[in-house]
Amino acid sequence: MLALGGCQKAQKATNTGPYAGLSTAIAVWHKDIEASPICGAKPANGHACQNFNVECKASMDLEPGKVGQTARVVAGLSWDAWSAQRSDYDSASGGAIFAKTNGVWVRTDLTGPINLATCVTS
Repeated sequence: MLALGGCQKAQKATNTGPYAGLSTAIAVWHKDIEASPICGAKPANGHACQNFNVECKASMDLEPGKVGQTARVVAGLSWDAWSAQRSDYDSASGGAIFAKTNGVWVRTDLTGPINLATCVTS
């Protein structure tokens, strides 16, 4: 009986912490960028946008008065976007604030720049 114990699949840990589901919310953000006009033009045999990387994530203070809010995170994402004018890829990036309220992550895209090394916004 003990010999077979090592052959069984390990139980997956349940992620129920304050940041549970954040990676899924970031993956949705990635897909939204791919569907946006910035990724509309593409080379004949390639992708419009590629090499997506989460460059930074930083915890933020909860918003006062937001009942049910359990986490806030700012994140920076970089990618390469095809430039038809240059016939090459240009570096691109963006930032977003993710707020988890009543167990649901909601994203607010940043309109200003984000420092991808520190996640500081301006």
